[in-house]
Amino acid sequence: MRIRPSIAALALAAALGAVARADEQAVAMRKAVERHAAALVRVEATATLGVEGLPGLGRGARRTHEVSTAGVVVAGDGLVVFPAAALDPAGDVFALLGARPRAEVLAISVVGADGRVRDAEWVGRDLALGLGFLRVVEAGRAGLAPVTFGQAAPDLGDPLLVLSVGPARLERPRRVDAARVSYRTARHLGTTPRLPHALGGLVVALDGTPLGLLAPLAAPTERPDLLTPDLLAEQRAGHVLLAPAFQALVASPPVEPGGPVAAASRARAWLGIKHEVLTPELAQVHGLDVDTGVRVAAVYDGPAKVAGLQPGDVLQTLDGEPLDLDPGESFDDLIEDFPVGSKVTLGVRRRGQARQVEVELARGPVRPRDAERAALPEVGLLVRALTFHDREDAGLPHTVTGAVVLEVEPDGAASRAGLRPGDLLLEVAGAPVAGLGDLRARLVAPGAHALKVRRRGEELTLRVRR
Repeated sequence: MRIRPSIAALALAAALGAVARADEQAVAMRKAVERHAAALVRVEATATLGVEGLPGLGRGARRTHEVSTAGVVVAGDGLVVFPAAALDPAGDVFALLGARPRAEVLAISVVGADGRVRDAEWVGRDLALGLGFLRVVEAGRAGLAPVTFGQAAPDLGDPLLVLSVGPARLERPRRVDAARVSYRTARHLGTTPRLPHALGGLVVALDGTPLGLLAPLAAPTERPDLLTPDLLAEQRAGHVLLAPAFQALVASPPVEPGGPVAAASRARAWLGIKHEVLTPELAQVHGLDVDTGVRVAAVYDGPAKVAGLQPGDVLQTLDGEPLDLDPGESFDDLIEDFPVGSKVTLGVRRRGQARQVEVELARGPVRPRDAERAALPEVGLLVRALTFHDREDAGLPHTVTGAVVLEVEPDGAASRAGLRPGDLLLEVAGAPVAGLGDLRARLVAPGAHALKVRRRGEELTLRVRR
């Protein structure tokens, strides 16, 4: 009769001990996130790369995509490290098919745990360790602080915490994942559970001591075998790169050809037209006698207008190459392959007559996908700067400034006011929006704010209340 209470007491004590240990881990997780919050950022980039050696894709085919991954500030000059594989999430899959191009960074920025969007400059990558490097511009470094790594490496079974800024598009919450050491080498630790390398982030011990970064193993130099998918699975699994393996790169990061270049300032060749790829159906609609090529829908002030191109012209060749675009090919990408100032010859068909037109390409305006962005969590908005292309599409004068709504948080003040993705924010309280900084300063102020909004050609007045 005395045994049963003892067993029950032991079970209760074990349960209470487990609860206490869980509570201790929860406290450690919160303390670690708070301690290193200023070193955690979300890296957001637009990257493009050629698709080489794949059946059915012609010359110049490209993939362009937006990517997002966690990064860590590692130096006082704003240097940030993140998994380089995040620039091309499908790269290892394409490598299985024989295509091994390197992603080119078109635009890059970071978002801190405070929600502030900061401009950054692309620096380069180290393929041997699988790391990418960028540098936050000086004006955006306030509120960020570099992490200081310890030198100790934990043993098998020891607990780890992976700290990052989550992928939510609006709030980008601070995130912490718990794991344990599953294997250990001179450079790496394995984690269980196997966290995906795309997560990225700072790896710390339970006491908060920084140990390294979550990053993939370096890609194999030889072409992977299609019949050994386990190699791909291992490549994608979470591995911790210990700090001693990359400290030398922090002191002297790899710089890709051309040096650190602000993505927003990258010059892109531009023809100055709005176009549509010709199909037999579209040719029939417009009564054309050809059904391949690129039809000019509109001509802007710029190279095309100077060269005499007109709406309705059909571009059939570019420097002698037929413009019979394959799936995945983009006419804009073909133009941007030329340096600014290049002269190209277009084969043009106009009202049944063929002619040759020489055009000198100019530097193009900022594209919507490359425009500056800002998160406004106070009202639940993600916006970007108004561009030349937005004004043209909306029929607005070129002097108009403002912002374009990208995302609206469902329960935020902006959503309650009736704002929707795609809306153009032109005025706040009767005054034009001079830029994203101006918009933020005025919308986060307490009170009700009248907004002048353009939506599908109509002007609306909405009121956001803070």
